[in-house]
Amino acid sequence: MKTGDSERDRGFESLLLRQTEYSKVGFIMETRTITQVKLYKLVLNNVHDCAEGRALVAISYTEEALKNWYADQLAPEGYRDNQGYYQVFKKDSALYNFNPTDLSNISVFGHGIFEEWVNEDDMSNILSRFHGHIIN
Repeated sequence: MKTGDSERDRGFESLLLRQTEYSKVGFIMETRTITQVKLYKLVLNNVHDCAEGRALVAISYTEEALKNWYADQLAPEGYRDNQGYYQVFKKDSALYNFNPTDLSNISVFGHGIFEEWVNEDDMSNILSRFHGHIIN
């Protein structure tokens, strides 16, 4: 190697050397490909919890579907319930007991829409343990 070679080049040369050494002794490597699924998670704050409280209330395979579902839960205008809490979601909606959030940003308390890649093999376990809403 010449002086001034990058760290990456030195690492690549080292990898080639190791592969050559492995092939000399008959070392065989197995590889696998893992398929992942992108999920969008809606995290909100319950009106009866402290401001920092977070609850995973819905998951979806698309951000747009989650945003549309959220919008469908909104009441035409805000109102006070019989306990004096200011509500913005419809009385019988899945989000009735939650505070709203700006879906275009994650709030300082961690409320909003998050995206996460999960292994496809784990999806049945995730869906069976999740007690919120699954939005398609």
